[in-house]
Amino acid sequence: MESEIDGQMVRYLLAERSVLVQKGFWMREIRRLCVNGHQTSLLTSRQDLAEVELAYRMFSRWRQENFFRYMRHHFALDALANYEAEPADSQRLVPNPQKR
Repeated sequence: MESEIDGQMVRYLLAERSVLVQKGFWMREIRRLCVNGHQTSLLTSRQDLAEVELAYRMFSRWRQENFFRYMRHHFALDALANYEAEPADSQRLVPNPQKR
């Protein structure tokens, strides 16, 4: 399946089926087949989006999650944030963006 999403062409080999999760509660299972034969399954309750749109959103999200995982491991991203309050530096000069 091929479609233009966010200004770029995306192409996935997709299959879809409905899955009964509980009595009266149906979900969509969308499977993506990669060129190496690997299949990735997505399970969603969204009925209003096309299969290719859902696949694009999921794989874009994984890119973001992998980026933050990389940043946490290599740059100690979690160590940059803390929950302590610091007093503001009264001597710090902050430029006025309107006068820049």
